[in-house]
Amino acid sequence: MAGNSIWSIREDERGYLWFITRFEGASRYDGSRFQTLDALHGLASDNIYSILADKRGNLWFDTDRGVSKYDGECVRNLGVAEELGSNSVAGIAEDSEGNLLSQEGQPMNSPSRLDHLLRVFAQVRAGEGTDALLLALNVFLLLTAYYLIKPVREALILAGGGAEIKSYAAAGQGLLLLGAVPLYSWLAGRLPRRRLIASVTLFFAVCLGGSTCWPAWRSRWGWSSTCGWGSST
Repeated sequence: MAGNSIWSIREDERGYLWFITRFEGASRYDGSRFQTLDALHGLASDNIYSILADKRGNLWFDTDRGVSKYDGECVRNLGVAEELGSNSVAGIAEDSEGNLLSQEGQPMNSPSRLDHLLRVFAQVRAGEGTDALLLALNVFLLLTAYYLIKPVREALILAGGGAEIKSYAAAGQGLLLLGAVPLYSWLAGRLPRRRLIASVTLFFAVCLGGSTCWPAWRSRWGWSSTCGWGSST
């Protein structure tokens, strides 16, 4: 715990409890231990007036030296330089569209031109335009890779074992998903989103590389030239 003087207590979307102390920063309790977030870890100040959890899962700390945004991994500080009008906002609120307002009603994250453009196709809150484009690109690349790999995979299965093995493989994938989906849900509730996406992408990249090199390993019992390590003798 950062300090013994508790100013307020909030719960974020992951179920963690945040204890706001007077002049000593904030402490997060995950059910087993406390983790401190203060000026030494990037907050604008240890003197926190209030805390807000927005609809995107970010935490906003209102301090006497500006506003700090915490996304679960990084801290970004806002102040007069970001057109807040004052380093002491003294209250943060969120409207029905996900826009953040100071106590004086001043927008803290006004929609950009990209946000307005994408709102023609979907509901995009202020500041989500770039993230929405990156997400769309990520989904496009994943689906493209899937539709390129799927026919190659099925051809290899048919060539190696026939239609019967292909049916067993499809059934095995269904059974595997029964355990994989709850596991992914468990990880999504405990890992920051960026780390979750990076970890899942790395896992499948390793699986893809292993499945590519596995036939060479099985036939040669060593490094194969198809993997770039030279052939074994």
